[in-house]
Amino acid sequence: MKTLSICIADSDAIRAETIKETLVEENYNAVVCKTETQTLKAVVETVYNIIFFSSDVSMDPFSFVNKLKSLSPKSHLVIINAVPQTVDIPPLMFAEMGIKHYIETPLTSTNYILDRVHQIEAEIMNEDDKLSLIMSVLNEAKNFARGEKKPGSIEAKKLLRKIGVLCNVFSPENIEEGKIKGSIKETQYYDVIRILGSIYEEGMLEIINESDRALLIMKNKAIVSAYITPGVRGIKAFLRIAEWNDGHFIFKNKITGTYGVEHDIAYVDVTRLCSVAKKTHEWFIKSKNNLPSKKLKVKLSPSVMGKNIAVTPKELDVLMTTVDHDTVSEILNYSSDLDTEIYESLISLRKKGSIEVKI
Repeated sequence: MKTLSICIADSDAIRAETIKETLVEENYNAVVCKTETQTLKAVVETVYNIIFFSSDVSMDPFSFVNKLKSLSPKSHLVIINAVPQTVDIPPLMFAEMGIKHYIETPLTSTNYILDRVHQIEAEIMNEDDKLSLIMSVLNEAKNFARGEKKPGSIEAKKLLRKIGVLCNVFSPENIEEGKIKGSIKETQYYDVIRILGSIYEEGMLEIINESDRALLIMKNKAIVSAYITPGVRGIKAFLRIAEWNDGHFIFKNKITGTYGVEHDIAYVDVTRLCSVAKKTHEWFIKSKNNLPSKKLKVKLSPSVMGKNIAVTPKELDVLMTTVDHDTVSEILNYSSDLDTEIYESLISLRKKGSIEVKI
């Protein structure tokens, strides 16, 4: 993969060096120019793939941009939106000049810098470069899996850089008009959420299986709304999907329409929610292995008739359901609308001797 050449035009020396160090650590070639004159001289002498420039590096930003475009037409420009600015120009006005990449200041995370570089790197790659990148990532990942290379090493950092670029090559913008499609048969949905949440600030994930449909809204790397038909909302809906063993999903990296923020999950980040969902899934699999067969008949045990039984409200609800049905399959349909609380109650009642199952 070709090493990009990057120029950083910024009058703020500390900020410029921060950006430079971030890029150099990722094996990019980067130089700093402190003034407009130095920058214009540098772009005449060297062809840069990317030029970062602060919005206050010139007294006339529009003229400066036009000069950069004239002297280095193939360079991709990234605005450092300096605050405060000598000239107050919002990024939208630069966008009208054809510049779509910018970073906000103060710099709260160097990830924003690398995100922009990875996006541009993905844009300028040809098909042969993309294929070579895919093969390189797969081969290096295999070496790590075998233990031949260690996390935290220089090789690991290079691999992370390649993966960052690869994620942008196959970003939603490049896949069917902003959509990513996939299956949750092999990969659990909470892993899908975790991966997407690490790449995108917001988005909509729709999950469909045989009988149900779920919609999760992600905003600022947190789930703010979750809904399952019919009528299950909030964190319960998010966790309930852990029961689904298969289905397919569609992710859109832009939120469309209106949605209600669920207060119980709006301030819980994706990683924490996914951790709980994984534990719920593991419990679900373990509990399901202890359940009776669909064909087994179920009824109240004669020993509990006329006696006070220590049961929870949910267990009482399951007992009442048992009176009206004959088989396990009528109580639990073993599909996605199965509630884990009902699973738990059925197993508990059987252990207490409150219900019987027969062939």
